[in-house]
This record gives sequence, structure tokens and C-alpha cells, in this order.
Amino acid sequence: MLEQGVSKRDTNQECGGIGAYIETFAAHLVVCGYARGTIQSQRKLLELFDDWLIRRRCAIHQLNDELVGAFLT
Repeated sequence: MLEQGVSKRDTNQECGGIGAYIETFAAHLVVCGYARGTIQSQRKLLELFDDWLIRRRCAIHQLNDELVGAFLT
């Protein structure tokens, strides 16, 4: 039985896909010596991007410059 706390990242695995890598990326930034605030802002940006991809039903293999540009504008 699914718990009530299941996130949309857990239920929409076919879309987005960046969420699975956020913590690994944050750990890499720690090793590289980035400040805590920088790591938090980068983590938040990736979470927003992953949510955006999920809402648009875009999978990670569909990423390209045009798609990233659309997110940034």
C-alpha cells in the first residue's frame, strides 16, 4: 500500500527525472567546497526545473538547449 506521503516525483517517474540526481549533485558541490547557500539555491533550482519538466510531461532524455531555454524565460 502506498503511503500518503508519496511525492509526485515517485509517481511520475516517466517524466522529469532530474529529481533522482539532486542529492548526488548537492553532495558533489559540498566536496567541491561550495557554500551552503549556493548548494541550497542550486538544489532548489533543480527541484523547480524537475517540477517544470513533470508538468510538461518531458523526460530527461528529451532535454535540449531549446527546452532549457524555455524554462529559463
